[in-house]
Amino acid sequence: MSKKITFILVIILLLVVGFVVANHVATTKAKEQVNNYIYKNKLEKTVSYKEVKASVFPKHISIKNVSISTEEKIIYINEILVRSLDTKNDIPLYGDIEIKHISSPGSEEFTETEKKLKELGYDSLKLNLRMKFNNNKATKTQNIDYVTTIENAFKAGFVFKLGNIDFKKMKEMQNYFKEKFNDVSPDELLSFSQNFMSVSISYCEFYFKNEGLIDKIMEKEARDKGISEEKIKENMCKILDMQITSAKMHKQREFFEAIKKFIKKPRKISVKISPSKPVEIQEIIQCIKSKNTNKLLNKLNLSIDA
Repeated sequence: MSKKITFILVIILLLVVGFVVANHVATTKAKEQVNNYIYKNKLEKTVSYKEVKASVFPKHISIKNVSISTEEKIIYINEILVRSLDTKNDIPLYGDIEIKHISSPGSEEFTETEKKLKELGYDSLKLNLRMKFNNNKATKTQNIDYVTTIENAFKAGFVFKLGNIDFKKMKEMQNYFKEKFNDVSPDELLSFSQNFMSVSISYCEFYFKNEGLIDKIMEKEARDKGISEEKIKENMCKILDMQITSAKMHKQREFFEAIKKFIKKPRKISVKISPSKPVEIQEIIQCIKSKNTNKLLNKLNLSIDA
């Protein structure tokens, strides 16, 4: 074996050993962080897990077989994947967390949803959540990207870009609710919400991406009624045409036209708010109270696309 090949093999071996050692150190540190968080928040009787692993490349922490016990039910999570998380601040400034395969077999909601999915041909309910967020205290901004997925069914998400965030008041509210938890009255909740009337919205989007659910619903409907899927779509489009004709506002027509387009080719539909300048929550509430729908829609620059 030549010296050059020997040198390359030694380098590869050192890299592998270094990677294994780094992962071991990262895993030990991650276990300490998770246990400290559970202890700090007095969750020893509520939260349990089977395994914690960490990787330095790609960087993430994996917490597997998590169970959360509440008074009403037990929630099981196959894996919590933490790709990034600010642990230095009381209110984390950034994070990217994914929760995979959530289940709660004893709960009525989970059982009913799983039953309906099985009627459509799904083996089980595989629910995933992912949230990415970024807070900036200097600019008082907050960006949130939240996604819900049922595997082989759909992906639905919310995207928010907010301004005028008072992080000090947010921390006060967090501490207050943490202490009282289930004892917060509607009046107290309303009182706290008044502190955030100046929060502004610079962008907001809700989207629904079909990944098989709509197709299966159409298939089942066609079987039950003994007609073709195309006929079902045709009938639905006729109903929407009537709504489009009778709609008094342009945005209403735009909404029904987008749904019609989505029914014909069920891929993705989204509703966006992208104002020319940020709109404060109190402005939105004032428009709703005064029933000034046109003014509200113009302020928010609402658009619907499919």
